[in-house]
Amino acid sequence: MHARIVRVQEGTRRLWDAVLPRSRVFAVTVFVLSLTVFDALSTFVLVGLGVAEEANPLLADLIDRIGLFGAMSVRLVVGVGLTLVLAWLSTWRREARPVLVFVAIVLTLVAGIHIVGTVQTLA
Repeated sequence: MHARIVRVQEGTRRLWDAVLPRSRVFAVTVFVLSLTVFDALSTFVLVGLGVAEEANPLLADLIDRIGLFGAMSVRLVVGVGLTLVLAWLSTWRREARPVLVFVAIVLTLVAGIHIVGTVQTLA
């Protein structure tokens, strides 16, 4: 039974390494940080111009309470902080790497929504 558990654990390690090798954690972290900054800036511009509304109810409430600049500042600080913690965990724990990849995918989709919204606004 012990040998079977060891084989499963080794297979899991290989899966996490296949999803995101340790050597690529830094590159994905920089990508996520870039997307975080882009999200905050594009939200600031689109909401500030009145052509879009914040879809995240927590951020929308924060915008109502402290203003757009303050809310986007909080969003940046929290986003960068969580990304750095996740990157640090991903460097030492294979199991955290798929989470970093998932965050990159979600932020890429959000960036796409912002780009489409900007293009439609300019058209």
